[in-house]
Parts: sequence; C-alpha cells; structure tokens
Amino acid sequence: MKPEQAIAQLLEADGTVSAACGTRIYPGYAPQNAAYPFAVFGRESTDLDHHLLGTSGLYLVRIGITFYGTQRLALGVIAEAAKAALDTVNDRTTVASINIRRLWLEDMAESQIELADGTGRPVHAISQTYSMHYKEA
Repeated sequence: MKPEQAIAQLLEADGTVSAACGTRIYPGYAPQNAAYPFAVFGRESTDLDHHLLGTSGLYLVRIGITFYGTQRLALGVIAEAAKAALDTVNDRTTVASINIRRLWLEDMAESQIELADGTGRPVHAISQTYSMHYKEA
C-alpha cells in the first residue's frame, strides 16, 4: 500500500466524509462523469528522512487532497471533517502496511472554477496539503 492510499482509507472511514463522498475519493484524477462532491488525492513529493547519524528509515511524503463540489458551505463541512479525521492520527497509527509516525496539515486553500462546458456553473475546490512521516510496517 502507498501512503496516499492510507490517507484515503482514513478519509473513507470518517462518517462525515464517507456520507458526503462515499467511494468518490479518487487517486490522481476523477472520472469525467463523477458526481459531486468528490475528492482527488495524490503524492506531491517524497524524501528519505536523515539525521546526524544517517538515514532514519522514515520517509517524508507530501500528499495533496482536493475536494470538489457545487455547494461551498457543504464542501467546507467535508473539508473540515477530513481535517478533523486526519488530526486524530497519532504516533504509531498503522493503516494496512503503512506505519504513520506523524501527520500534519501543511496548507489549505480554496478556489472556484468555471466548467468548460459553457454552462458557467461554479465548482468550488478546497485543497489540503499534508506532510507525513511513515515507515512500511
């Protein structure tokens, strides 16, 4: 299992996120006909953690999650629920083969986009970037 898949499993296990998005938490990109709201996640970077004595055996990854929806307030509730769920991950949490040592929110941003279908419907996006120290279990 990849660390970003572990994050997706944690989100799917949260009652608020799963009630809103169901299984519409996609790796990389969403299908063109995906129903709103949904989330897309992916790894942004990976680094092997080092200290004065050499490598620590931990990896540091940055994972981006973006929530998309047509109702701004409802989307905000989903994003806050996701943040709260991931904030509860503590030292030594294991999801499948990923042993999470530390997980923290690095950045959060909002945007609004117009669909290319010409309808002018606004789609809201809330992006969260998390950093995570992990070790394969």
